[in-house]
Amino acid sequence: MREVIDEIEAVRKAVLDSVLTLSQADLDFTPSADRWSVGEILHHLRRMEESAALMKALEHCARFDLMQVNFPHPVLGKLDGYQWALYVGKHEERHRRQIEKVKAMRVERS
Repeated sequence: MREVIDEIEAVRKAVLDSVLTLSQADLDFTPSADRWSVGEILHHLRRMEESAALMKALEHCARFDLMQVNFPHPVLGKLDGYQWALYVGKHEERHRRQIEKVKAMRVERS
């Protein structure tokens, strides 16, 4: 579990590093009506974290065998606790890449 937590923390640091120097206009830029702005992506990630107090829960669960805990994902099907934790890290990494694409589009249109 420590490796999973470290990976999630590394991705979160990368997300924060990616947006630290952005202006409010950069955060608000929406590439198209069906795409999120960087600010909307960050809001989504914050809501995800707040909904389960994720990092605190992962620290608490580290002493348990999470292979014995299963919960269905609406698209991926049944996942165990470790798979859910890994999914969160991959989810945040996907949004980090999305942020980079939006930033690139903003630069192209400037």
